[in-house]
Amino acid sequence: MNLGRIQKVHLVSHLADMGMRVEGVKWSVVFGIVSGSHLVMSVRNSGSVKSAGRLLFELFDEIGSAGGHRSYARAVIPMSEVKKLIGKTSRANIEQWIDRVFRTATAQNA
Repeated sequence: MNLGRIQKVHLVSHLADMGMRVEGVKWSVVFGIVSGSHLVMSVRNSGSVKSAGRLLFELFDEIGSAGGHRSYARAVIPMSEVKKLIGKTSRANIEQWIDRVFRTATAQNA
């Protein structure tokens, strides 16, 4: 879920938690841009699939801070790094990038 620009960082993790309450959901990925300077992402999973913390670390540690536990994790990525990777940092471009990264990573590591 793309929250766009946000002021309250805790909304990201709260909504990621809520996403796991939907029947059949294996992964919940929520992100938003805080103060226009950082992309903050929370990831949750059922714990029966690849570790959320390890996955975020593998995907984003070189461009920000990322990690967590088996069923929950967080990444904080400077928007300057996002721009280097995807160019235009429109809401749609960021959403497409994250969707592509997660679909590829979770398909390979299911």
